Amino acid sequence: MTKKAMPGDALHGPGLTDVRDMVMAHDAFRRALRSSASLVSAVNDGDRKRAGVVADHLELMLGLLVHHHEGEDALLWPMLLQRVPEELAPLMR
Repeated sequence: MTKKAMPGDALHGPGLTDVRDMVMAHDAFRRALRSSASLVSAVNDGDRKRAGVVADHLELMLGLLVHHHEGEDALLWPMLLQRVPEELAPLMR
């Protein structure tokens, strides 16, 4: 019995890495960081407790973002450069 081709099958399979979760991670970072300006602006003057909560949240999100991109730099980009160097050349200048 052969498997019927499904949408997205080209994204994974033998020898390929399934990176569909990357879209979810990047969307989560965008949502969290897009709201940062309004979170900071909403802190009342002198409200040190709320300022601390917002600062801790932003520090966590930025730390996670750095960790995420370090992982991409170490694991994803070298593999992509190996597999499709011509396609990536314009992005790597």
